[in-house]
Amino acid sequence: MNREFLELKLNVGLESISYERLLSHHTQESFNIIAKIKLLKYFDEYLNFGAYPFFLEGEEQDYVMKLTTAINKTLESDLLQLFKIDPQNVSLLKKAFGGFMSKSSRRDEHYIFSKGDGA
Repeated sequence: MNREFLELKLNVGLESISYERLLSHHTQESFNIIAKIKLLKYFDEYLNFGAYPFFLEGEEQDYVMKLTTAINKTLESDLLQLFKIDPQNVSLLKKAFGGFMSKSSRRDEHYIFSKGDGA
C-alpha cells in the first residue's frame, strides 16, 4: 500500500519517510504508522483499485471503464505523439490490452504487470 492512496482515501497528509530512515528505524516508523492508521482496513481496497485517483469517483463498476479510458488515451495520444509510434502499432497495443482487460474478471488481476517479477 502506498502513502498517496491513504492520503486520497482518508483525506489526510502523511509525512514521507526517507529510505535511509526507513532502513535504520523501520520498527519505530511501523509503530508510528499503525498507531495512526489501521492499514489492514484499507488493504483489500488498495489491491482492488490501486492508487489511481479515479477510485474515488463513482461506483465500483465505473472503475474498469475509467481505467480502459486512461489506457486508450495513453496509447492513442501520449505514446503516438511522444515516441512517434506508427498508428498500426498503436492498434496492436490496444488489441493486446483489450484482450487482457476482457479476460480479467476481477479488478486486482489488472495489476498483473506491476505485481510480476521486478516489473
